Amino acid sequence: MGEYKYIQTYTRYSNTENFQQILGNFRHLLLKIGLSLDEIDNWLSNITWSLDDSRIGSVESILPKQNKLLELDHSKLNVRASIIIWTDNIGSYLLEEPWVELLVMVKLKDQSYTNDFSNLEKVLVKIMSLFNETFQETGVYITNEMQDGEAFIGLLGNGDEKLWAFDCAIIPLHYYPLYENVPKDFRSYTVPHGKGYVRKN
Repeated sequence: MGEYKYIQTYTRYSNTENFQQILGNFRHLLLKIGLSLDEIDNWLSNITWSLDDSRIGSVESILPKQNKLLELDHSKLNVRASIIIWTDNIGSYLLEEPWVELLVMVKLKDQSYTNDFSNLEKVLVKIMSLFNETFQETGVYITNEMQDGEAFIGLLGNGDEKLWAFDCAIIPLHYYPLYENVPKDFRSYTVPHGKGYVRKN
């Protein structure tokens, strides 16, 4: 199933001030899940980008201490955090504007992941819910390494076959029409600021 589970969301980059606000909101989220203030601030203070920079490729920054051991809801998690600025394209889609991907990667270690709500999954869903409290532009996804970024590509493509490439997601109200036809292997549930979808066992 892969070494990591990804919890990710995407938001538009509009200007330097907006980018600093995105970083500030992500900082607040990382503090909530247990990363240290100094570690986060040292990392984020070195991330800069503006619309004047090259639009070729992408800019990526990963929190230097890679598998940070955290305790959340009595579960110990090895996590990494990442910010990716998509400046040109993602998959086969040419971007009309830059997008910022915010990502928390949870190392699965030796645990064998299943799609039922084990203790680990409940913690993953809690982190996803923390994302959703602040970032509600594209939805928040829990994916595996093979699905990484695919649901966002499906969103950009207005509902192609990649749209449901996630294990769990919270989708905001303005994207409900794309998710009306729920596949048989998913169920939906109500959450604040949107609707949740989870892959069945």
